[in-house]
Amino acid sequence: MDVEEARKLARYAFAGIVGLGLLSGFIAMALDDPAARKAQIEEAKRQADAEQFRKDEAARVEKARLEAEDKRERVQRDAECRQDLECFAGRGKFYALLYCRRAIERSAEYQMEWTDGFFGTPFPQFRWKDKDKGIVEYRGDKAKFQNGYGAWQNAAYTCLIDVPNEKMIDYTIRAGRI
Repeated sequence: MDVEEARKLARYAFAGIVGLGLLSGFIAMALDDPAARKAQIEEAKRQADAEQFRKDEAARVEKARLEAEDKRERVQRDAECRQDLECFAGRGKFYALLYCRRAIERSAEYQMEWTDGFFGTPFPQFRWKDKDKGIVEYRGDKAKFQNGYGAWQNAAYTCLIDVPNEKMIDYTIRAGRI
């Protein structure tokens, strides 16, 4: 770099420094003016509010997008589960235990007891009764009923559960095993 270019750069640098000094002076004078200071504070507040609104709106849109995606995935999982008896019957097993077990217990004329043990299940078998409507038949033989003479007899039972509507449709009990 030659001497002339160095002088030129020095003049630009000096002019920049002077310009910054003047600008800061004007800003300081503006800050001393209460009306200018109030306007500046209000503008800063408006900008902050606008920025917060943009952030809140972006968060709301993202939340809605995630909820829609979650719902879409849940609908897909439900459709896949409805085609798989093991999965679908697993969803209805709670209702079989809740409604059918109680109905079977109430149907005992004398005494009744479950023989499925502590970790067993009273409904080890299940099958589609009406796949289109989502009705599953749960079956088991883990119960004993007492007769009028005090003798115990094994019993087999079935229970129809409308899984999508979460209700029991019907149940049957007969003497013997499955």
